[in-house]
Amino acid sequence: VDARRLDRAGFTVDASPTIERVRLDQAVAHEVAGQTEGEIPAARAATRCLGHVPQAPQVALDVQLRGTATVSAMGPQDLVLMVRHPDGTFSCDDDSGGNTDPRLVLDLPAGPHEVWVGTYSAFIASPFDLRVDFAPVLDTPTDDP
Repeated sequence: VDARRLDRAGFTVDASPTIERVRLDQAVAHEVAGQTEGEIPAARAATRCLGHVPQAPQVALDVQLRGTATVSAMGPQDLVLMVRHPDGTFSCDDDSGGNTDPRLVLDLPAGPHEVWVGTYSAFIASPFDLRVDFAPVLDTPTDDP
C-alpha cells in the first residue's frame, strides 16, 4: 500500500525532499550529491519542461530572504532541472550549464522551492552533483524628502 498523495501530474504532494532541505538566509554556495532516475515526463508540470524527473523532489530550498540563486547540476548523463516555486509555477532547464548540464538563474521570493534533478531520457539512472549559489537581495530604504 502506498500512502503518498499524487497531484494530477503524478508528483507527490507535499513531499519531503528525498535528499536534503537547505535553509537559504545568507550568501552561500551549497553542494548536494545524489542519484536520480527520471520517471515522470517533466512536461506534465509545465509544457516547456524537458526530460523526466522523479515523483518527489530531491532538495527543498527554504528561502528566508528574497534573493538570486544559480542552481546547476552536473553528471555523466544528460540531466535536467525543475524547480517548483511557492506560487505553484515551475522553472526548468536542460542544457544551459554547458554540454548536457542544466543551469537556472532565478530570482527567488521567500518561501519553499522544490528542486528535481532528472534525466533527459526516461528511466536512466545517474549520479549528480547539485550546486546552489545564493545571494540575498537586501532592500535598501528610500529617502523620502
